[in-house]
Order: sequence, then structure tokens, then C-alpha cells
Amino acid sequence: MNKKQTILFGDLYLSSDLSYAYQKDPQPFDYGQEYWQRYNDLENTEISKKLNQFRCDFVEKYVDSLLDVGIGSGAFIKQTKAKAYGFDINPFAVEYLKKNNLFFDPYENKILPFSGWTFWDCIEHMKNPESILCKVKKGQFVFLSIPIFSDLTKVKQSKHYKPNEHVLYFTSAGLIKYMNKMDFVCIEISDEETVVGRDNILSFAFKKQL
Repeated sequence: MNKKQTILFGDLYLSSDLSYAYQKDPQPFDYGQEYWQRYNDLENTEISKKLNQFRCDFVEKYVDSLLDVGIGSGAFIKQTKAKAYGFDINPFAVEYLKKNNLFFDPYENKILPFSGWTFWDCIEHMKNPESILCKVKKGQFVFLSIPIFSDLTKVKQSKHYKPNEHVLYFTSAGLIKYMNKMDFVCIEISDEETVVGRDNILSFAFKKQL
């Protein structure tokens, strides 16, 4: 499929690599108390502990300081040995970060006191990830986990199809090409999150080159 194709649900546009799912007149997704509580309820589950241990090991090979974008319940920040800051749009997450002197807004600050950025289960929620990825400086690292599709025509059948909440759908090659356009080079891919029990989740490490 070389040209973009319109599928009959919402405004989902598919290409061979990358899909943007923008609904007509979308209702804003509620990243509020219920969302915050859901992540807090999951924090002490066995799979969450395994995920965060993997994420810590994955990141700490490359950096000793980071900004965690989209913190969930803050479990990763609590566990990592790296010096960690956090950024979120959920007011309950922001309250937690500010209470613990961990909040950092990359849109307002030009000096970035860290060398890595983490986007765990985050990029697929953004209509315009470039708006924050453009803040990453040369030599800094980006780590992310994301649902990966082998066939974008099957998006609607996936548990990861979540209109309004998930607005970007990628193949592995599509994500790498997308990041390449912003001068990121992929340096590592891991399927460990799938191994520990998640469905078709891959983790990527990228480095900004220019």
C-alpha cells in the first residue's frame, strides 16, 4: 500500500508504515483522577514490577539522568537509579511531581538537566509528538515503549485500537523512519515487555544525531 488509504472507521489513515487516527470533532480524552488511579492500582502488580525493572535496566545502560514524559503513577521514577524528573498533562500526576520536587516542563525550560527522555506508553497518545521531540538535544537519548503492528490494516481488531486515546499506530519500520526524519538513530530494540506478558509491545532506544 503506497498511497494513504481512508478506512471506514473514524478518520483513520493508513500507509505502509505509519497511521494517524484523528477522529472528526473528537471529545478530549480524560486524563484525570480515574486514569491516575488506574495506574496506581497497577503499580504493585507482578507484571508492573517486571516492566519497571526492565525499563530501568534498559535506560541505565545509556544515561544517568532523565525526564519521564507521561509518568503513569510515577512507578518508573520511583524505581530508577537515574536522576529522574517528570512531565505530564494529568493534573494528579502533576500534583504528585510538584509535591516531590520532580516536575520539569520541557516547553518552558531551555536548559535540560538530563541526558535521556523516556516515553513509556506515551507517543501513541500524542497527535503531534514532534512538538516535544524537537526539544531533544544532539547526543541525548529517547527511550520509548509502544504497541507495534505487523499489519496496519488490522488496527481496528487490536486491543490497542483506542479511538481518541491512541491516535498514532506504527509498524516497527514506520516508527524508525518517523524518528529518522527528526535525526534520531535507533540503537536498540527489545521485546522484553511482550515477553513479560504485554501484547505486541516493543521498546526502542534512539539517539539524537544532529
